[in-house]
Amino acid sequence: MLDADESAHRAGITEIKHHLDGRSQTFLCDLLLRGEGVMVLRFQASGSAYAAVARTTEAFFWEGRNYLIYRMFSETGELVGHRFDVCRGVRFGEDTLEWTDLLLDFFVTPAGELQALDEEEVAEAVALGRLDLEGQAILRDTRFLLEHEYSSILQEAALLWAQGASLQAGQAHRP
Repeated sequence: MLDADESAHRAGITEIKHHLDGRSQTFLCDLLLRGEGVMVLRFQASGSAYAAVARTTEAFFWEGRNYLIYRMFSETGELVGHRFDVCRGVRFGEDTLEWTDLLLDFFVTPAGELQALDEEEVAEAVALGRLDLEGQAILRDTRFLLEHEYSSILQEAALLWAQGASLQAGQAHRP
């Protein structure tokens, strides 16, 4: 994890999370890395409900993928775990990132155990007609992918993070 002082030198990105019930949430984040079809953001959760779970998150977004990853850290910087959110419609703007939450999440403990979360919310959304057939197919396919490939996806994210950190370090040392 990069030091908090470094975030003052980063560009701001507004993350816009759309919910199936029509609500949207916005989060002001630091842009850590932007590449071809990928963006990595940092969010400091002070004073919000998220702070009870993780003080800092580093989020990995890919255009064209139906999941994103949050690396979650405690107030002391200790890794709490990783959370995959199943999603659709990840779109990058100049200073925004938008996506639609499809409710199903997977948490990976620091020990590497995968746990499915929010399955009751998915069932409720299906019953209420908020989750269409396309969304249900995305959930099914992404569940299968994550249950079988989550560790290699986390390795890919770690390599991206290392690449971004080394690029940032090189920029920080320029005269």
